[in-house]
Amino acid sequence: MYDERDVVDVDSTCRDIRRHQDVDATFAELRERPRPYPLGLAAVQRAGSYAESFPYWPVRDLLRDWLGISTVIWLPEGIEDDETDGHVDEIACFVRPGVVLALVTSDTADGNYATLSENLARLKAARDAKGRPLEIVEIEQPARRMLADGRRASLSYINFYLANGGIIMPAFEDPQDKRAYDILHRVFADRQIVQVPASDIVQGGGGIHCITQQQPAGLPATPLPSPPEA
Repeated sequence: MYDERDVVDVDSTCRDIRRHQDVDATFAELRERPRPYPLGLAAVQRAGSYAESFPYWPVRDLLRDWLGISTVIWLPEGIEDDETDGHVDEIACFVRPGVVLALVTSDTADGNYATLSENLARLKAARDAKGRPLEIVEIEQPARRMLADGRRASLSYINFYLANGGIIMPAFEDPQDKRAYDILHRVFADRQIVQVPASDIVQGGGGIHCITQQQPAGLPATPLPSPPEA
């Protein structure tokens, strides 16, 4: 069961509303099954393309009405060239009530430095629904990598999947892989951490958490016919 300390994170486009923790480590697609939980806190990512025109208050009010949230944290932007246009599952997530994983970079010349620094500052200044400061666990992003079309690959260790009793997290053949694994192993000490190669997923768009999301309801697709024999 939830209590008022439990948390969700969502993105402001409502395309990826999800909660990151419950007692069985299962996900709920709240858009399909809207019902109020006595939740305490939501972290919301506003896509960069909406930066000047997107109004906060309608989304804030919808989140409060649909999810029973009393406090909303707005994070300004997603990572560079993110094809999701700023989904929060690339930059921050709740480990447990009051504890947040945040993607960071120590490279001041990196294109994500300003954005991730601002996100981190917002989280450090934020308070939960009970007025308590958040504990922030920083996780360094992988090195910059380019796609064939000239865009930057959206590489994030935050884009992982919570399963019952475990976590499936990405590896990018990067020196940060082991450090990221160690951090998740420490903060999710009661779960088995499984790290899998994710570069091919990123090439296709999104990450591990992205590909675990909802599928349209309906009949199974008709199988493709077998190729003719030579």
